[in-house]
Amino acid sequence: MRNLQRSRWWGLTTVAALAAVLTLPHLTVAQEAAGFDGFVQSGTCEAPTDDVRVELESIGDYDVEPYLAKLDGGEGTLTLAYFGAPAVPGFSFATIFTDEDFSLVITRGGSDEAVACGDLLEPDDDDFVEAGLLLVRLQAVGGSGIEGVASFERVVVQREVDATSTRVRILLLTDSGAAAPPAATPVD
Repeated sequence: MRNLQRSRWWGLTTVAALAAVLTLPHLTVAQEAAGFDGFVQSGTCEAPTDDVRVELESIGDYDVEPYLAKLDGGEGTLTLAYFGAPAVPGFSFATIFTDEDFSLVITRGGSDEAVACGDLLEPDDDDFVEAGLLLVRLQAVGGSGIEGVASFERVVVQREVDATSTRVRILLLTDSGAAAPPAATPVD
């Protein structure tokens, strides 16, 4: 009798372990939040052209991914915003200062559906003299509710073969997807 109970226990344990191994990876993938991709195009957001399209290049699955914060007490997480710092290979920072118009387009990850766009405007030398930096305001496209800001910056090239000389840092906020964090406790 004892051997029968022991073999049933081992059988149930084996089935439970096998079920966990096969099921948990699928649950983890299903719970991951989506991200956003992007590209620089010639023309403005209102009047784009097909002359230039440079895809942003990042290490992760998406160019802009959820920024998760732990909730008070460590139970669960909250998506505060979406952040990414992809490279813009083949797009020189100096290109911004030409007579050509360019814009940054943010798309829903894995598709070409534009959700935000911002024109790359040359900064006023009289009021802003930070060399190698350009700020872009990203406005929602259609009813996406996704807005943000991006900063194009010249990357210090350490060797002549480094072809990525421009990086863009992107911060996106959603009007419904990113929840407000709980109120902070003031510090005296």
